[in-house]
Amino acid sequence: MQVRVNWIAEAGVVHVDYVDARIDSQHAIDEWEGLLFPLLDEMRDAHGRVPIVVCIDNLYIAPAVADCYGKGLVARVTADYATCIARYGTNASVRSVIAVEAMRRKYSANIFDTREDAIAFATRAPCTVAARAS
Repeated sequence: MQVRVNWIAEAGVVHVDYVDARIDSQHAIDEWEGLLFPLLDEMRDAHGRVPIVVCIDNLYIAPAVADCYGKGLVARVTADYATCIARYGTNASVRSVIAVEAMRRKYSANIFDTREDAIAFATRAPCTVAARAS
């Protein structure tokens, strides 16, 4: 499991890209947090809290751990690092898991087909971290 975290200066967003990430247990969530949070700490130290755009194409989230993933990892990212989160990609199973969890929590999933659409959404004012659904 790997993660790439880059600053996209022209857009003013942090880009997170999963590399063969399989989140199917609490151990995998803990491992992912250990990889991701130090990189996000660096970005926050350099740029403050900014929009985060996430590519989900190389990610698998098991439905059985989706609740833990949302309560832990995603909740911390929204609280500590992001002014807005937008996701993009064609991974239908992950899009579904994210959408179901977002609906359960009464939040918008903010999932787009392309990176450009996700960046446009994330940088459009106003965008709140939670992006509560109405």
